Amino acid sequence: MKQALRILAFSTVILSGCEKEKDEPLLVLSGEYYSENTILAANPIMMYTNKGVVKDQQVINRFLLHRPWSKNSFSQTDTAIPNNSSCQFVGFPI
Repeated sequence: MKQALRILAFSTVILSGCEKEKDEPLLVLSGEYYSENTILAANPIMMYTNKGVVKDQQVINRFLLHRPWSKNSFSQTDTAIPNNSSCQFVGFPI
């Protein structure tokens, strides 16, 4: 009897998840997108650790100094984008 109830409960759960698919329009993101010509700095930079948030900029700077990849990722000042840079996004239907 218990096994029959388990099968009934399992099949009820499985079938309750079934739903007729709705026809939704395709989202097309192709085109040209423009932004400002300045990348805004994340200022102040905060670092999150398992012991909490670190807001001491000297500790953060020391941490970033030992990671060469961070020079291009974290800027403490606003950075202008050169005029000859361009970027085009080609989207695919989702």
